[in-house]
Amino acid sequence: MLMRKIYILSFLLLLVICSCENERENLFSRTFLLKHEVNNLDSISYYISQGYDGVEFDLHIK
Repeated sequence: MLMRKIYILSFLLLLVICSCENERENLFSRTFLLKHEVNNLDSISYYISQGYDGVEFDLHIK
C-alpha cells in the first residue's frame, strides 16, 4: 500500500515537472518572437496596449 502511494506521488511529481518545463519553453519562444517582430514605434504601442508591458523590446532605427 505504501509503495503504491509512493509510485503515484512520484508519477504526479513527474507530470508537474514536465508541464512546468513546457510552459517555460513556450514563454521563452514567445518572448523571442516578440523581440524580433517589433521594429517600429507603432508595433511597440500595439504590444503594450495588448498587455505585453513586461517584454523587453529591441528597437532598431535606420
